[in-house]
Amino acid sequence: MILFLQAFTVCGAIGFTNDNTVPTYHYYTQDHLGNNRAVVNDNGTVEQITHYYPFGGTYADVGLNSSLQPYKYNGKELDRMHGLNWYEYGHRQYDPIVPVFTKVDPDCEDYPYISPYAYCLNNPILHIDMDGRSVWTKMAKAAVRVGKRVAKNGLSALNQADTYVSAFSDITDDINTLTNSDATTTERVMAGISLASELAPVSLKDVKDVGRVIKGIKPNNGSAKPHGGNSHNERIDNLIKRLQKDENVTNIRKNQKQVDIDGNVVGNNRPDIQFDKNGVHTNVEYDNRKSSSLKHRQKIENNDPKARNKFYLLNDEKEYEF
Repeated sequence: MILFLQAFTVCGAIGFTNDNTVPTYHYYTQDHLGNNRAVVNDNGTVEQITHYYPFGGTYADVGLNSSLQPYKYNGKELDRMHGLNWYEYGHRQYDPIVPVFTKVDPDCEDYPYISPYAYCLNNPILHIDMDGRSVWTKMAKAAVRVGKRVAKNGLSALNQADTYVSAFSDITDDINTLTNSDATTTERVMAGISLASELAPVSLKDVKDVGRVIKGIKPNNGSAKPHGGNSHNERIDNLIKRLQKDENVTNIRKNQKQVDIDGNVVGNNRPDIQFDKNGVHTNVEYDNRKSSSLKHRQKIENNDPKARNKFYLLNDEKEYEF
């Protein structure tokens, strides 16, 4: 008898003989969705083959030794007891024949446009669901990894092979292109995109929170083209010079998209000045008219209620106090 241990279901399992003294290693061969298509032992013998319909049902008339081990579609356990034939996804069970989840999505309010019983937005070829409560996709992981690198190092990171090598660390195809110093930026980007199809998935629900990091903009430390009139720019530049002398001030931004204390983009508007000090993010706006100042105030405060904000009229000589 072979005892398969659930703790090893990601890449395989360990089996034991009846006396539990001789271990045998069994490896899963998976497709791009994490489905266990075959089980091979450490001698290279194929022990199980499973074929699937798009939504997870198994072919009844083809395959090999289907009862050997229960972890199949998406690597999830198929519960066949009493003819149930449901997959266990943690938070919910999934019926691949119907095909729907047997309970509503606990996070269904985040997806009001889709049925709370639907599996993977009704697209099982592109997506999977790792825990029964969120849709996952292969491309997002690469986007997050590359985006974080760009947010940290600027757009020049797109021309660096390390950006893609780190994002696609599990892949060997196209690495030569990415590390070739003679390759163009376009060639490297295209090679990176081609690798993305092989990536392990990451949750779109989780990516909603970190996705803004992808849009993160490296602080320009006050170096930006003038905008507005001369008096407007003079007030801005004078404050920036003062901020640059304060060792407690970091992440100075001039005319960049509004961000929060973590550097996440929270709006498409561009405050005149942004900076961080003592764990607090501050936005500063200078305006000619009171109506414009009120408009900016409403937008900035709505985007980031936790920020400290200062609004000044140009005809008011009052300066920002630290």
